[in-house]
Amino acid sequence: MFRYNTYHPSADLRPFISHYRFLRIDVQDEGINRIQDYPRTAMDMIFLFEGNMQIGVGEQRFELHPSCFIGQFDKGYDIRPQNRVELLNIRFRPNGIYPLTKLPLKETFNNHVALEELFSKRTNVQNLHEQLALLPDDAAKIALLEAFLRQLYQASALHYRLDYGIQHIQEQQGCVRVQDLCKQLSTNYKSLNRWFEKRVGLSPKRFIQLTRFKHLLEDIEQQAQPDWMELVVQYDFHDQAHFVKEFKQFAGKTPTAYLGAPALLR
Repeated sequence: MFRYNTYHPSADLRPFISHYRFLRIDVQDEGINRIQDYPRTAMDMIFLFEGNMQIGVGEQRFELHPSCFIGQFDKGYDIRPQNRVELLNIRFRPNGIYPLTKLPLKETFNNHVALEELFSKRTNVQNLHEQLALLPDDAAKIALLEAFLRQLYQASALHYRLDYGIQHIQEQQGCVRVQDLCKQLSTNYKSLNRWFEKRVGLSPKRFIQLTRFKHLLEDIEQQAQPDWMELVVQYDFHDQAHFVKEFKQFAGKTPTAYLGAPALLR
């Protein structure tokens, strides 16, 4: 059994949260013991209700804490569910998690932390986890979770210039130069870098590169025979050598080798 249900947040939480996803998987039924994926700009809060999961990033491997936060990765990673797994995944927008915490998010880059480390000591995460596990259905769990999040969020904590910059990067599919972004946001590189590392978890250059890589993969998946030179131009690489070098940096293989890999491993 491998199934998931995805839900959108309430309107007032959409500036912060992309979606909620309930995942249920039985490893024995599916014969799945490893899922490989590529670098991500996503940031997730996880509540694990049943089973165990391990994540490997580069050379390091960690077992998920029952209540944890997973940061962004600039390396390929793999997920290994163990036995029957049931969890709730909250996918945040790039600038959506920072208003909840004062932990500099660069500490979660290529890493994960227990929610007790992310929130203040006054926030009873263990109690929330226990209550969520007892509720009978997805809707009830979301209602409790959103009530919890609303108590933590403050609209004044939003960073509107950074939000605009992130939106611009995503709309341009990562085809943005850092110096041009600084001009557009009326700031300098030092300030922009500080905003990103503190509130997003990685540098603006890395965020732009990963956003471009994500959209590039989506384009490649949709083409039976990709025109590599067209992609070089479309995604604003200097030349084909630059394209191959950056692709290999994030995917761990060349574009042609990526196409030859089994779909599950892509």
